[in-house]
Amino acid sequence: ILSGTIFIPFRNCVFAWIGNPKPKIKSPAVNELLIWEGIKWAIENGYKIFEIIDNDVESLFPFKSRFNARIVPFVNAEWRSKKLRYLKSLMFFG
Repeated sequence: ILSGTIFIPFRNCVFAWIGNPKPKIKSPAVNELLIWEGIKWAIENGYKIFEIIDNDVESLFPFKSRFNARIVPFVNAEWRSKKLRYLKSLMFFG
């Protein structure tokens, strides 16, 4: 198996969920092909939105930007104690 993903249609949106692991063998852009085929399927079936789950994961931004999507503002807010904020900053900069 080179890769895989699950597409979940819901109302006017298709969510790409689980999958797209980096293949262990050299392959020609298999993850991009999976997502692109999912986008094409969503369009052909009348869906208005195609969403790759975990849009707020910065390490995935370069992958997601390959599909020339329209940027939609996303806000993720959560409260953390001073100790947790400090530990998070160590993990981010470490």
